[in-house]
Amino acid sequence: MWPLLKHGQMVDGVKPDELQEQDIVIAEHPYRKKLIIKQISCITDDQIELRSMDPLAEDSRTFGPVPHRSIRAKIINV
Repeated sequence: MWPLLKHGQMVDGVKPDELQEQDIVIAEHPYRKKLIIKQISCITDDQIELRSMDPLAEDSRTFGPVPHRSIRAKIINV
């Protein structure tokens, strides 16, 4: 599957009040100082698993689940 977004494409996001599986979010990468856009695949009390829509891209299968505080925004418009 191809990436949903192209490099440099603008998106609209809001601070999330509530997150659900399948939401697309902006999150802090757990090991690099950069922001990433991924889809939520699983939510637990203390962690969120993120998946890329591109099977070759890095996601929680590579870097593991992220804490809830890593989520910066929920994408509302592409």
